[in-house]
Amino acid sequence: MEKTGPSMAALISTLEPVVTVLVAIVFLGDPLEVRVLLGGALVLSALFLTMAPSKKEKLLPENTLPDPGDIFSEE
Repeated sequence: MEKTGPSMAALISTLEPVVTVLVAIVFLGDPLEVRVLLGGALVLSALFLTMAPSKKEKLLPENTLPDPGDIFSEE
């Protein structure tokens, strides 16, 4: 977790249902149904939407946000 970080670990864990279904299809011979495909598509689309940069991240160049220490420091 030190190398990956908690946010990336949470995103990777969302792939668990998709991998589980693929393993069930390949190794156990479960049939591939439309509802399973739709569920997998929803999981993958949620993952990609979560990983996409927000509009704020696109508009602001790096290091433009103030340091929180500067905001709350008493002068």
